[in-house]
Amino acid sequence: MGVGVLSSQAITEGAFVLTSFLTAFAIMILYLFHIRVIDEVRDYYHDTIHHSNRPLPRGTHSLQELELWDRVALLLFFTLLLTTNPWAFLGGIMVWGYTFMARHEFFIGPRLKNKFFLYNTLNLVQLFLLQTTIYVIFQVQWFKDPSVWLHLWLLGNLSLILELFRKVRRKEQESSGQDTYSANFGFRRTLSAISFLTLLSGGICFLLLFLYKISFLA
Repeated sequence: MGVGVLSSQAITEGAFVLTSFLTAFAIMILYLFHIRVIDEVRDYYHDTIHHSNRPLPRGTHSLQELELWDRVALLLFFTLLLTTNPWAFLGGIMVWGYTFMARHEFFIGPRLKNKFFLYNTLNLVQLFLLQTTIYVIFQVQWFKDPSVWLHLWLLGNLSLILELFRKVRRKEQESSGQDTYSANFGFRRTLSAISFLTLLSGGICFLLLFLYKISFLA
């Protein structure tokens, strides 16, 4: 995450500024914590049945404790955004609004959750919106630079790779919840997707380095 924020600053501001880096890094950590809490709360009953070894079903933490810390994290998140610029604060409101809808399964209910790929894709959009907010912290008009779009594509690929790795299991390791990519698309297909995205990410990295070198020489 730190590398993602640092590279975001480098590609938008073109220089390392400690205060803005630390602010953006803290904002990202706080919001990722919020997303994690939302996931835990939303999936609590599913996890109680199919993943009883996880912290919440085991009683290590309570929903009330998590929601209290979540409120603190959100308060800090918006407070830090206020120290940046109005557009970043607006971006924070937009991503929070999207997460609010995701928490309530976009007001569609179980029908959406049964569409495994669509459901997970819609939830990943939160990371895209959060990343654009990080760009705005460093440079309001980031969208005018093609290299930043490439960087966003790269980070999107890396996020998807992590998401796939997080939810891939061998057949004998699958739970009764059938809530992994390997359970829905097959173990080999999931690994093939990870390999493809890894190669694609490598190509984007080389292209970004090439563009950075050209702009530096210019």
